[in-house]
Amino acid sequence: MLLQFRSVIRLYFLASYNFFGRAPRRGAMKQVPRYTGDEELRKIISVPILFLGALLLAPLAHGTTPIAASGSITPIQSLGVVILVADGNTFFHHNDAHILTGTLAGTTSEDVTIIVNLSTGHGTLSGLLFFSGTANGVPGTAVLQLVGVVSVPTIQGSFAIISGDGGLANLRGQGTFVFDNAFIGGTYSGQVHFD
Repeated sequence: MLLQFRSVIRLYFLASYNFFGRAPRRGAMKQVPRYTGDEELRKIISVPILFLGALLLAPLAHGTTPIAASGSITPIQSLGVVILVADGNTFFHHNDAHILTGTLAGTTSEDVTIIVNLSTGHGTLSGLLFFSGTANGVPGTAVLQLVGVVSVPTIQGSFAIISGDGGLANLRGQGTFVFDNAFIGGTYSGQVHFD
């Protein structure tokens, strides 16, 4: 491969220069202009056009100012149904209902899995919360993704609003929830906005 490369270089120089070290013969090397006005003009025009396009599309991508969301959570039903016990861990299907007050006001139903090691009291939770009520006074329904940790009797975690319907179709937001005692109730806080 190296020999082929050297051969190509040698042929190039032999074609460009004669054997006596003089300048290349006329037409042996193609001249390339250093500056072409058309390329510079395209650069000058393209920047303002891109900027103008971004300004025209800006009103299409809008959202409301985030609203601080907070309130209380009151459980209605029990912890859930034990679905599996394995390796010291207990798996609960938590289909509890809650009442929310505050920025998010209404009722919820859940489809959450809670895994707790009964010897330590520590575990995790993940699932969906289905909300029906109002968000900052706007009625509708929404689905929230929940993830969290359990340290019996406390539960804490985070939520993200992933979809909605009715007046909450464009509702988005995220925040945290804390139950100092899961059997009594807890609080939530975060931010919501309408896209």
